[in-house]
Amino acid sequence: MKRVYIIIFLFVSTNIHAAIPKNTISQEQKNLYEALRLPRKNRLMTLRGQHQVFDKLHEIALNEKLNLKLRWRAITTMGELSPVESKPYLEKLFSSKQWFLRNAAMIAISHADRPSAIKWAEKMLNDSSLMVRTSAVQTIKKIRGIELQDRLWEKLNHNQNFHRGKSLWIRKHIADVLAEFAIKGEEKKFLKILLDRDVRLHPYALKALRRITGEKLAMDKGLNEKRTAWLQYFKNKKFD
Repeated sequence: MKRVYIIIFLFVSTNIHAAIPKNTISQEQKNLYEALRLPRKNRLMTLRGQHQVFDKLHEIALNEKLNLKLRWRAITTMGELSPVESKPYLEKLFSSKQWFLRNAAMIAISHADRPSAIKWAEKMLNDSSLMVRTSAVQTIKKIRGIELQDRLWEKLNHNQNFHRGKSLWIRKHIADVLAEFAIKGEEKKFLKILLDRDVRLHPYALKALRRITGEKLAMDKGLNEKRTAWLQYFKNKKFD
C-alpha cells in the first residue's frame, strides 16, 4: 500500500502553486484554488456548503491547464465533502481516458454508499491501469467487500496482473485482502499461494492459514522456515 501511494504522490506532487493561468481567472476561482491548497481539515471546512461547489471541483478536475495535484485534490475532496452529492460527478470521471482521474475517483468513491463503492471497485478491477486496479483492491479492503472475494481469487492469477510472466505488485495486495477474508475450506487455495514464485505473497498465505486452522507454526522463524513448516504440516495431514 505504501508503495502505491508513494508512486501516486510522486505523480501528483508537482508544485500546487504552479500551472494556474494568470490574469484569466476570477476572484472566486482564485479562492477555490487557495482552499484546495489548505491542509485537509481546513480545506473541507472552507469548501463545505459553498454554492455549486461540486460543479466547480469537477471543472477543476477536468481542466488540463491546471497542475495534477490541484486536480487530484479537487476529486478526492469531492468524495469527502459529500458521499451522496459527489457520486454523479465521480462516476463521470471513471470514463476518463486519463488513468490518474480514474484513480482519484476510485479513491474518492470509497466514501460513498457501500453498494456504489462495491460496484465501481468491481468494475475497476478490470481497468487497463495497474494503479487504478490496485486502488480498487484497496477500496475492497477498506469497505470489507467480502462479496467480491471470488472476483479477487480470479484476479490473483489473471494475465492482466503479470508482465512478461512476472508477478505485478497488485497480486500482493490481492493476497492481503484475501487473507483478511479467509474462511475454513480455503486451505488449498492458500497453500497454492504459498507455492507461488512471488515470495511477496507468502506472508499473506501464512496469515490466512493461521486464521483458518488456529495453528501457530514456527512463529519465531524466518519466512522460509515458516513456509517449510506449514508445507510439512499439511503434508503430514495428507492434505491435498
